[in-house]
Amino acid sequence: MRLLLLKTFAFFIFSLSLWSCSPHKLSIDEFRVIEGTWKSSDDSGTFEHWRFDSVENRLVGTSIYIANSDTQILEEMYIFSENDMFWFAAEVPENEDLTFFTLTRNNEEGWVFQNLDHDFPTHIKYNVKQETLSASVWNAERVIDFAMERID
Repeated sequence: MRLLLLKTFAFFIFSLSLWSCSPHKLSIDEFRVIEGTWKSSDDSGTFEHWRFDSVENRLVGTSIYIANSDTQILEEMYIFSENDMFWFAAEVPENEDLTFFTLTRNNEEGWVFQNLDHDFPTHIKYNVKQETLSASVWNAERVIDFAMERID
């Protein structure tokens, strides 16, 4: 009887440890912290504006550059879920098609999206902490970091 109780207890502890280690199902809502307008911390005139599109159930971002009252759209960006995966897609003027990156990491250090078939960048990282947003884009040869502050 004691052995049966010990086996049952061991199985319970094992099951509990598996359950507690299993990742929770990620939701698009967890990316909504990026919503708002962000201004480059270096006053370069670069902004990102993110909004949630409830019809398409995705985040839509626009990267713009403003100088001397002229506005230039640098790229359109999207964060969305499809086939149980999360994606970052970028639409830039120099490319005819969208470029897709898959979410490969989601933790306290931010989100990392990856596309090893793309020349630059192969990786995109976003990290939102309260009123600051840091972003990095990189490949094997170079890294570009961005620091932004929320303005709305």
